[in-house]
Amino acid sequence: MDTNSLAKKLKVIIDTDMDFDDYLAILFLLKNPNIDVLGVMVTGVGAVHLKPGVANMKYVLKIFDDASIRNIPVLKGAIAPLSYSNMFPYDIRLGADKRYDALFTNYLGEEFGKATHETEDVVDWFKQTLSETDEPITILSIGGGTNLATLYTHLPELMTKKIEKIVMMGGNILEKYITDGMDFEGAAGNIKDAFDGKPMYDNDVAEWNIFIDPKGVDIVFKSQIPIVLVSLNASQHVKLDQDFVNKLDTEKSRAAKFAYEVLEYPLNKAGIGKFLYFWDPLAACAVANPSIVKTVELPLEVYLKLDEENDRSGELVVDSELGSNISVAVYADKKEVYDFYLETINIPD
Repeated sequence: MDTNSLAKKLKVIIDTDMDFDDYLAILFLLKNPNIDVLGVMVTGVGAVHLKPGVANMKYVLKIFDDASIRNIPVLKGAIAPLSYSNMFPYDIRLGADKRYDALFTNYLGEEFGKATHETEDVVDWFKQTLSETDEPITILSIGGGTNLATLYTHLPELMTKKIEKIVMMGGNILEKYITDGMDFEGAAGNIKDAFDGKPMYDNDVAEWNIFIDPKGVDIVFKSQIPIVLVSLNASQHVKLDQDFVNKLDTEKSRAAKFAYEVLEYPLNKAGIGKFLYFWDPLAACAVANPSIVKTVELPLEVYLKLDEENDRSGELVVDSELGSNISVAVYADKKEVYDFYLETINIPD
């Protein structure tokens, strides 16, 4: 008897802004035989606008033949941040809205309409789902903190009781906070990197998933729900390269084929081997195998003040008095991560 088949699957809820790397993360978890995705919350605060983001996620589920996957609830989340009005560049949002020109006709023979169950009220669905399960739930947060902060303000006791941990891709520990005894490298912010030499924001210290809604992440940090923060300090060791793309088995796996098409989108393809990293899929790998990242415990506070002449909004401040205790992923081995990811995504259909 296969003892693995008797093991309980890890219950996961995904919170996403449907950027290119979100697809890679989501496909990995849907393909993983040890993961049970209960639902997917889409946020319009991030790369994608809410309406196309929800539609795109519903289409993605149709890639799979498994009815239990095709009927996973897709939930409409936030349409605006809790603080400020920071937003991704137009060209990134355009690519996300049209799912990077990846065509579902390549999988099912035709473009299709309304694809799967959709729950309008995220809070009601979340309340019912958490109330009805006795098993611990992990949340993969790869779209900023707005959805989770909103849910927490409505359901603080239920979330604290039922959410085992949140694995969040986001943030960076700046070099200035690296002290003696910290055996990892600092990481700069990546806000200006997205603007191709013409930045809209003068912020050198923050990472996008924090910057897009600092108040949302601040609420999540202070929730006392255990958090594993997969930071730029870890993902900077796992650059997205062409060798990885070439190893996606597009002949046997629809998920791998779709991931390949997303990466072939011109704006994404231009960054392979240059400025794109394995951000969200690294967080997904850490959900499935926590030991794949090295973590350290740090007291972190989100800097919330806005000063346009010295913008530090979204900076993660290491503060032993005011900070919340966060488990920060600061390193990952590129080969180990890629081997693990490819082994899963390339499982034949």
